[in-house]
Amino acid sequence: MAGFALKRLMAEYKQLNANPPEGIIAGPSSEDNFFEWNCLISGPPDTCYENGVFPARLSFPEDYPLSPPKMRFTCDLFHPNIYADGKVCISILHTPGDDPTGYESSSERWSPVLSVEKVLISVVSMLAEPNDASPANVDAAKMWRENRAEFERLGRDLAVRTLAHANSIPPKASTSKPRPSGDNSAPKTNPQEVSEATLQPNSNPKPSPDSLKSPSNFVFVLGSLIVVFFGVFLFFKFFKTYKVPAI
Repeated sequence: MAGFALKRLMAEYKQLNANPPEGIIAGPSSEDNFFEWNCLISGPPDTCYENGVFPARLSFPEDYPLSPPKMRFTCDLFHPNIYADGKVCISILHTPGDDPTGYESSSERWSPVLSVEKVLISVVSMLAEPNDASPANVDAAKMWRENRAEFERLGRDLAVRTLAHANSIPPKASTSKPRPSGDNSAPKTNPQEVSEATLQPNSNPKPSPDSLKSPSNFVFVLGSLIVVFFGVFLFFKFFKTYKVPAI
């Protein structure tokens, strides 16, 4: 079963790299363990979490996708559907028989046809639109209902705090297929390693029109013209004064 789960996770990781959801980066925490993923989620726009970059961790069971992963934010996050320890409480991460709050429909819970991408997108939607009817954090849900201004102030403060650890969403990770654990036929590739192509500038950049108008370029061109005219002047002066010796 673990072998099937590994293949499924490798396929999902490849798909995420090929078409990453906006504002989301996710991948295995190491090349030898595809069952633990690190994530970075950008705060949804027009919310108190906007401009924040929130790190989280996904843990997959060996019978994935029959059972859902568990997700936990590894930063402080005050939200009605996130426990104090960072654990995410959302329907899509619950099995059909698991209903900790007693308010969920079985159709909203985990199914093997769902994916990591669907989970992450659902979590982003949860950040934007909390479900205060079945809260994991009662205090956050109460503040969301009764004192929205204070809730949003706390959310903005936490978003700013995340920037001390991450300045921005990182570039897309390398799409090269990582080596499964125990496979010695392929070289090791760190699945979180940033592709060199995303870091190297264009080897043949085209100068912009504005760059040609800069003061430094103007001085260079003017100096070159002066040197050329001065050379021509010396040539004609020498030619005029030089007398061909009589034979």
